[in-house]
Amino acid sequence: LHSTKRLNDEELERYNYYNNKVEEIKYKLDIFKKYNINLGNLENEFKKTNDKLLNGEFTQLEIHLDNINSGLKPIIEKYPNINLTKQNLVREEIIQKSINEANVARAKYVDLETPYNETLKLYQQVKKKLGETKGVLTIKSELIKIEQQIKNLRINWDDKKAQLVKQRTVFVIDVIKKYL
Repeated sequence: LHSTKRLNDEELERYNYYNNKVEEIKYKLDIFKKYNINLGNLENEFKKTNDKLLNGEFTQLEIHLDNINSGLKPIIEKYPNINLTKQNLVREEIIQKSINEANVARAKYVDLETPYNETLKLYQQVKKKLGETKGVLTIKSELIKIEQQIKNLRINWDDKKAQLVKQRTVFVIDVIKKYL
């Protein structure tokens, strides 16, 4: 019969610790199998290791782990170019969430920079039409200030400041249109 008693935290930690060790060895064995490398009796030893883990026989498990690691050492030395580092994969939902957050953040900047870029084009038209007059230089000065504020917002976004930059940009557009 199986025990219905909950394992204490120390036992659970031991199971997790040894489970991670067994998983690490299984990963290495699988990599070497992919390369058709002769593992001798390491696979049989691994099966015993897995059984000992399932039965909670940690002392025996440690002996089998040492045997496998001793057997793997010369194989690892013989094939140093084989990457045995396990890749940590990220769940697709986490990636998608990050992409969505990035798109939302990017939309803020596009929403802010699009009118500014339009303003720059209008400024070029006014400059071409009027030359370097006092009014054109004032517009240029305002555009430089707006550009600096946008750069600051790229570093530290603030919705209120972004709104002020948009308003300032719209004001400059209105001024430029009066000159055109």
